[in-house]
Amino acid sequence: MFDKKEPHNLLQLKEGYSLTVQNNKYVIKEVIDYDWGVDGKSTEYAIKADNETITYLEVERYDGDYEITHTTPVSLTDFTLREAINSKSIVYNSVVFELEEQYQGATKNQTLQSSWENVKNYIFYSEAEEMIIIEAFAGKELKAYYGQTVQEKTIKNIKA
Repeated sequence: MFDKKEPHNLLQLKEGYSLTVQNNKYVIKEVIDYDWGVDGKSTEYAIKADNETITYLEVERYDGDYEITHTTPVSLTDFTLREAINSKSIVYNSVVFELEEQYQGATKNQTLQSSWENVKNYIFYSEAEEMIIIEAFAGKELKAYYGQTVQEKTIKNIKA
């Protein structure tokens, strides 16, 4: 009972920490804060795998629980992404995703000490609850990410 280790606060991890997500090892390379106004706040970690691949782990607290999304950048044209936003639907890897959520807020990369920048996210879901997230910054090309929700228990071996 007294030896129980206190779990890490997933919103307060730092650059350089290592962790395992769904049995894959990563190191946190960047910490990015999001402020979604009335929709809350989240923290995103740019995480690097042993094979040098960068993916993203976004963590948010909602009703006392963590909502965690693990995403990978995908290469889709700006035209395709704009068309998806307009039509509220996108096909990726032969799977149909429908626009279900939109959030507008601001983001700041804590690692790079950037300024706050306005952002709008469009979240499309498949029937299998996979997602495509399109991220829009003023004056920049749209970016897209493929992802899925992960359970807190699949994040292990957090070390500073």
